Amino acid sequence: MTDVNKYLTHLSKQQVLVCRDCKYCLQPNDIQRHLQTKHLAISLDVRQELVRYAEELLLPISSEVVTSTTIVPAFECLEVTDEFCCLICDSLCGTIRSVEEHCRCVHQWTKSKGIYSSKLFNNISNTWWKSQKIQTFFLDVNKKYFAITVTNPPPSNSDKMKLLNQMLESAKLKDKELCSERNIVKKDKEKTENSPWLGRTDWKEMFLKRDMKRLVRFTDKDVTLEPELQLVKDSVHRVIEKGLEGVRDLDTRRWNELRFWLRSHQKDKSHGKSFRKYYIKMKDYADVWMQLILFCWRTFELKNCDAEFLPKQRKCLIKFRDMVCLQDVSNEKLNAAVLRLSISFIKHSNFQKKRSIIKYFEEVLEYKLSESRWRRSAEYTPRLAVLQFCVRVISLEHCLPLKKRNGYVYRSNATPLTMFQDFHSVWLIDGAGCPFSYIHKLLNYGMGACKDATGGDKLQFYLLCRR
Repeated sequence: MTDVNKYLTHLSKQQVLVCRDCKYCLQPNDIQRHLQTKHLAISLDVRQELVRYAEELLLPISSEVVTSTTIVPAFECLEVTDEFCCLICDSLCGTIRSVEEHCRCVHQWTKSKGIYSSKLFNNISNTWWKSQKIQTFFLDVNKKYFAITVTNPPPSNSDKMKLLNQMLESAKLKDKELCSERNIVKKDKEKTENSPWLGRTDWKEMFLKRDMKRLVRFTDKDVTLEPELQLVKDSVHRVIEKGLEGVRDLDTRRWNELRFWLRSHQKDKSHGKSFRKYYIKMKDYADVWMQLILFCWRTFELKNCDAEFLPKQRKCLIKFRDMVCLQDVSNEKLNAAVLRLSISFIKHSNFQKKRSIIKYFEEVLEYKLSESRWRRSAEYTPRLAVLQFCVRVISLEHCLPLKKRNGYVYRSNATPLTMFQDFHSVWLIDGAGCPFSYIHKLLNYGMGACKDATGGDKLQFYLLCRR
């Protein structure tokens, strides 16, 4: 059953039928043609049902319809227009020309001395006629205007829904603005921004006015939109796993003294405990170094992210990128390229003009994007320990490549221990002004800060916005 009121409105007092879309009345003998020519989008069955409905009504032709001579409330189903009303006899006219003609013929109005200036014309028009809101039932030659007054009716359900959607859209835009601003580092002092941990690192000053959301996303492990980076991810994991395999191989060759030096952070002294050979969450450890390589890949050609690279590092990155993009290279060559690139990052003195990319990456990783705040020491020290682990196993593989160990020939002045010590004494000790030293100092400070730190908030409030 068709809802006729969706298409037509019957005004019982005037006995006219109004087309709701066109906003005027239909002639009794013209309804079928009107629906066929103006509303083809309506199905044939519905149009036929509307015609049958109209045939059951007693509808007058346009010349027989009586219109009001006084001002009446507007009909919601008819179009409202701004036209003209004669101030002398209240006649209604649809155009400026018709009201002029009316005043000239009926009231002997003339344009004074043939002057047509807009100023004089407006003065005259204000005397003889005025603007008036009007409506008409029909648009044919028997068009009859009637004056109306427009009141503000209560909003319909559709108007309410439209207003509600506008309010929701406005709120959504405001939320997006807040979300875009909440990850830009500002000078305001919040609860977590006053901790000794953050004071020690000075990250808030370092990243002032920076969009941390953008920087953190450069460390994203998801490479769905960058399929070529899957080769990078796989290669980094192989390098870290091979480095740990090299640690285990030391005991097989009875070179286990190296494990004590690998764990040491002092220049001329081995550690009291040996470096561990087995790790349960090896994939998680490799993921952190993989994030570093992905971060470098995505930023080394950008000028507005503050990532800095030495000429040698940039050269390694370009060669590595070319190898990956060709996708016709062996895993062994890719692994060697990752190892060279990683060593160039590890052998970066603090006294170079360019800032260490390992330090910068670690500082970006400090920001917790999900809560728009800096990580507390208890949250971040495990990441520092992972970075320190990766630096050590990569350094061992660089100094004593696993595949070359079988070809080692003893020389008293170049044993595996002395070769590793030469590298260790420069790049793997505390106080050497290198990335390892920075990580080690911060790790020790963070572990100390954790002992006296209070627990995290148990109840947290977030803006309801999509990230």
